[in-house]
Amino acid sequence: MKTSVYISTDMVKVIAYTKAGSHISVKEYFSHSLPEECMLNGVILDNTPILAALQSLKSEKPRLFKETSLVIDGNFVYSKKITIPYKLTKLMCDDIIRDEFAEISSDSENLICDYTELSNNPDGSKNILACAVESTHVQAYISLFSAAKIKLTSIHLGMLAVLNYVNSISELKNKPFVLNVVDNVVMLSMIFQNGENVFQSRTRLYGDDRSSVIDSTLDGLSGIIQFNSSQNFQNLTDCYYIGFDDADMSHIVKNTSYPNISFSRLNIYKNTKKTDLLPPDAHFVYLNTLIPDSKFDLITNMKMLKKAKQRKRPKNVWIPVLSGAALFLIAITAIIWVMGRNVERDVRELSSFLDNPLTISERSRIDEFNENTARISILYDSVVNMQNDTESMYAINRQTLDEMVRIAGESVNINSINFNYSKRTVSLSCSSLTEYDASSFVESLRANQLFADFDVYYTGYATGANGLYTFSIDVVVSG
Repeated sequence: MKTSVYISTDMVKVIAYTKAGSHISVKEYFSHSLPEECMLNGVILDNTPILAALQSLKSEKPRLFKETSLVIDGNFVYSKKITIPYKLTKLMCDDIIRDEFAEISSDSENLICDYTELSNNPDGSKNILACAVESTHVQAYISLFSAAKIKLTSIHLGMLAVLNYVNSISELKNKPFVLNVVDNVVMLSMIFQNGENVFQSRTRLYGDDRSSVIDSTLDGLSGIIQFNSSQNFQNLTDCYYIGFDDADMSHIVKNTSYPNISFSRLNIYKNTKKTDLLPPDAHFVYLNTLIPDSKFDLITNMKMLKKAKQRKRPKNVWIPVLSGAALFLIAITAIIWVMGRNVERDVRELSSFLDNPLTISERSRIDEFNENTARISILYDSVVNMQNDTESMYAINRQTLDEMVRIAGESVNINSINFNYSKRTVSLSCSSLTEYDASSFVESLRANQLFADFDVYYTGYATGANGLYTFSIDVVVSG
């Protein structure tokens, strides 16, 4: 008996199953509800209720947690399509993946990597979907299960579990389609062209009831279709959903405004025994059972990374000692030189300031103020007429727009701002030169006190032909 576990935003989901080759038989499915705000997009915010849920499930079904596999998914997973040379070892592939994400990760050396092959090129190289997770996220899950006295045998990524399933369905090989995987209020959207995954994005769903949440999946689809068209891909013919039931799909078909696209639910439970026990939203925990036992997982990759680091350490103890001494001398010399340069610069600036007080820092600050004022005025004037009497619904005003532009600085350009009063959402369309600038801008908004009453989320991400990273975010009134 094997067990697969997935922790969503509102629930711990568990499948007990047996596996013989590629044949799966579901034996039991059970779940435990979680309070709000203990999980956010796969990130553990409060482990106390999750630990209590795991302990409760284990006490009820102790025999089922002998061989436990965990699947994780969320915004903390970095993903990117890259090309790797022919016949590389696993460690070499992981090093290439870490280099790809070095600009957007604060700890790229400790990234835990995984990937799945997408296609082969004529020169023997391979296109892969590379994924990486910072080790702190993986370790948080391992520590949580360890505290519950449940030993994890493997940890897999939900995105790669979905790809593993799609690649096994022959009738999907030649279709240009989009796949929406709905997990509570987060939707993972993936574009497939000629059997290859070419784009992924995550969208947060909003709504006061089930119908409006379902409708918001169609709102996100418009951006997916626009991106597909901008890349000159084949027109999308199908839109598949995972995580919806028949009633949800009936609502989609009834309210869609895309007559040229066929909407349907992907039956992932087909050809598996006793799947009548599973609800539609058990997709991640079920797809985890289909991953071959021989597949590398995040726990194995963590151990490989640790061993690789140990092999790279110098065996001669004098090498680090002498290197440290040399660096110390270099640092002292550099400090003395820098201090001398700073004194010369201060003397020059003081002399210049006495001659003309506005030629140094004050002039620079005035120019920056004038430039920012012009940018703020353009953005503010474009939306002020839309607000009218509804401005009191938001804390968006001249001050917060000023702060957005200040935070964006020269690294990020805010192209437009749009308001959706019914969803209490402010959408920003932005562009930047690097992925790191985009991530840094979002994190700075979240950390700023002026936006304490807002939630800030990525809603789209693409690389344009001009080399800019075009992305959009939603600033949503909390609650």
